[in-house]
Amino acid sequence: MLESVPDSPPTDLSTRLTDAQTGTKGLDDVLGGGLTRNRLYVVEGVPGSGKTTLALRFLTEGAQTGRAGAVHHVVRNRRRAAGRSPIA
Repeated sequence: MLESVPDSPPTDLSTRLTDAQTGTKGLDDVLGGGLTRNRLYVVEGVPGSGKTTLALRFLTEGAQTGRAGAVHHVVRNRRRAAGRSPIA
């Protein structure tokens, strides 16, 4: 599940800030060009659903265009987290 934390976004797409492409063309198409800049997005899903892949593709896309980015990774289940890397 991809959800953004509301920040009074413009309803007219023509007034949005330039979108940040996700690195996944199909997703960018569905989103109308990408993720709106300067917003916080929360990605949630079951293990193996592609959350980390999405985050890494987004960071790679931004780095290739000279933009900075950050990902904060949270694992809720301590037993599942044992032995895993911080971004796995």
